[in-house]
Amino acid sequence: MRTTKRVSVNFLAAGHMRLAELFSSASTKGTHRFESAHWGNLPSGGPALIDALAVLDCEIVNEFSVGQHSVFFCEVKSAILESENRPLVHFNREFCGLLPLQAHC
Repeated sequence: MRTTKRVSVNFLAAGHMRLAELFSSASTKGTHRFESAHWGNLPSGGPALIDALAVLDCEIVNEFSVGQHSVFFCEVKSAILESENRPLVHFNREFCGLLPLQAHC
């Protein structure tokens, strides 16, 4: 990330529950956790989850060290939205679904 100044942000869809559990698992470390997903490349070369809800292609514009961590500030250069998918939501230690909004007159 520091070399390329690029990062992609992939938003998981409702069908990605097992993938989310794998990504957050302490037992699977390193690049192995990414092998079961289907990846493509953004025009910038960043990784994009093929069936993600949305993908943001970002350029890192600033970085700050906070303790043992780094905080990156990014500018979104492009976005992909798959409007047919529903989001994967994690709330109160469990995965939840969202009901569609309905217009009330």
